[in-house]
Amino acid sequence: NPTPEDLKRYGLDAPRFTVRAHARIRGGDQEREIVLKGGAENPFDGSVYLQRGDDPRVYSAQGGIRWNLEKSAFDLRDKEVLAVEEKDVQRVELRAGRSGWIIERGDGETWRISQPIADRADARTVSSLLSELRTQRATSFRADTPEERARTGVDKPASVITFTLKEGDPIRLAMGRSGADAGPSVFVLRTQGSQSLLAEVPEGVMAALNKEPGDLRDKSALHFDRTRVARIAVGRADGSRIVVERPAGVDGGFSEDWRVVEPRQGPAKKFKLSSLLWTLESLQAKKLGEERPKSWAKYGVDKPEREVSVLDTSGNVLARLALGKSVPGQEGTRYARGSRDQVLEIDESRLADLPASVEEVLDTPVAAAGATDAGGS
Repeated sequence: NPTPEDLKRYGLDAPRFTVRAHARIRGGDQEREIVLKGGAENPFDGSVYLQRGDDPRVYSAQGGIRWNLEKSAFDLRDKEVLAVEEKDVQRVELRAGRSGWIIERGDGETWRISQPIADRADARTVSSLLSELRTQRATSFRADTPEERARTGVDKPASVITFTLKEGDPIRLAMGRSGADAGPSVFVLRTQGSQSLLAEVPEGVMAALNKEPGDLRDKSALHFDRTRVARIAVGRADGSRIVVERPAGVDGGFSEDWRVVEPRQGPAKKFKLSSLLWTLESLQAKKLGEERPKSWAKYGVDKPEREVSVLDTSGNVLARLALGKSVPGQEGTRYARGSRDQVLEIDESRLADLPASVEEVLDTPVAAAGATDAGGS
């Protein structure tokens, strides 16, 4: 039963904050209201004084509760104003001045560039772009008025990115710049249907959107379905080669028990073949070079130093990688030709799993201890 003087001492005569929480009682329509009033801070331990509803008693709570309750409207707002769920997106279009690009989902949910070139898109780059936009959180919000749109530059945007969704209205992000504040700022006007929102965002947004069509292109060296791979052949310029295969499984797939069939026969190291298959499937070019070159001999690919082919059960080539000359001035980088009719530049360190000899893939049993010392005492 604190006196008015007590309440003043605890800072509860004029509470610093008041929180009202409403709940519907389970199993009925009756609502319950809980009121918390926050007062002064105890300088001794940083705790905060509270009163609850009509209860006259004064409580002492951990000081951290103030940080959880003293929230402004800005603190509570969703600041991921650029966030778009990748699974919901069907098409992305960027327009920046006279340049831009369009990517769309193709068959099997894969991404493809449709403008200004037609090519496969790198799914990881697309995912990275959307993830980067999500991390660029709003630093302030502005009233969405014609005057604010003009002042923030979103009425004449530097770039516009539009997301066409599988369902629902498209999301349009118009990026503008303004020097009216203390320093140059970046603003975004997000519109979807009849809803709009104007916010200030970090400068990093512009860097995230600074993607050229070449940055979006799929740099995978080989395209093949690993579930169809029955044989792998690794050849060298001297004509020697290593061939491994795996038999069909009982369920229509393939066994994981690879076998070496050339130049000798025997069981293969499963982990080595699994690693090799993963390397071929995930191999990326450092750089995409000349498309449809008139002469592959210029790059040494007509007579490759090494060549890897993956084949199906009928002996059809699913994909082939041919390694040519070293790239001048780039140590550890080699020209190559993969699934596309284009010169690739490959980091040789990514090719460490390519076997150089049959011994690297043959699973030779280790002799039992003492087996070679039968004549000893």
